[in-house]
Amino acid sequence: MVRRGQACETLRHDELLDPDELYVDDANEALVFRHENQGAASWGILLDSLRDDDPTVFIRLDLGDESAERWEDWLVRLSLCFVEIVMSESLQADEDLCDFLTPDEDTIELLEANSARLPFPGCPTGQEHGSRWFLGQDVLLRDDDGAVLARGRTAEDVDRVRELIRGDWLNG
Repeated sequence: MVRRGQACETLRHDELLDPDELYVDDANEALVFRHENQGAASWGILLDSLRDDDPTVFIRLDLGDESAERWEDWLVRLSLCFVEIVMSESLQADEDLCDFLTPDEDTIELLEANSARLPFPGCPTGQEHGSRWFLGQDVLLRDDDGAVLARGRTAEDVDRVRELIRGDWLNG
């Protein structure tokens, strides 16, 4: 997708809102700046922390029952959120460089044994929101608690991960 004359690498999956698209949520609690691609979640900054240098980012899941929806801690700093956005969106590139696998128990063991876990900071409460990041030989991997996503520098790098972590890869 092209926006304002440049390729926008943050629109492969989730939507990072343009400045003129930012809005305050209905409960007047947060400034919303990102939406999950199927509308299942939104990311925002609580209004009372907008003046902070690097505020905490919150996520609000669309639960179908608005009375049950809450802004929950997601990442400790906005700057980390933007790093996570770039990393996440890079996993959605063309089929030659990226792939997707529904893992089983062996898959996760192979992932953990053959790659280094990245020390990506979690939310302020210390809980993880289902994603763990790993680095293999020229491959970035994310375990999403139900999906493994991979992006290689080259197609050969992705092929090497497919050989190392056997399974029914989507593009393999």
